[in-house]
Amino acid sequence: MVFDRENAVKGKKESAFTLIELIVALAVLSIAITVVVQMFSMSVDISRNAQNAILAHMIAEDKLEYVVNYPEKFKWQIPQNYRFGEFFRVLTSPDEPETGNRVEDFALLPPDWGQYLKYRNALSSYRWKVLGKLSSPNSDVFEVSVVVSYKESGRTKYYVLTSYVPKEKTVGRSDV
Repeated sequence: MVFDRENAVKGKKESAFTLIELIVALAVLSIAITVVVQMFSMSVDISRNAQNAILAHMIAEDKLEYVVNYPEKFKWQIPQNYRFGEFFRVLTSPDEPETGNRVEDFALLPPDWGQYLKYRNALSSYRWKVLGKLSSPNSDVFEVSVVVSYKESGRTKYYVLTSYVPKEKTVGRSDV
């Protein structure tokens, strides 16, 4: 935009944007860009949370299926003074950590080494343990819950799946 004395004197105005109009346009544009970036960031967080929940579900389902199908391979740690309705530990080994078992590596490696490392690192934060419960003295089944714990956004999250195991399938504990 060129200002010259002749145009100013005659009162002619050239069409152009003023400084205020440019500032307002840039402010609106920056707000729109900020909103788009925040929406993208939120969608990434939601996707990561969904992936964590799906992985926890897969781990819990796998371990629960193993407990239900092979209960004799576990140590049913039922206290002698057991009160019905309380949970007790079902251990994979006598030296199982209180926080639970780590998830094992894959039996078959994926063809892509990068994918293997990605999921191996993801699985390293997951822990699982088994809890059992007998609801009443005349119940013929144990209620078995697999608890999967993992970290998400700095907090510990839990995913629980529950099923039932007949008392006679648990080694030496059908007398409870």
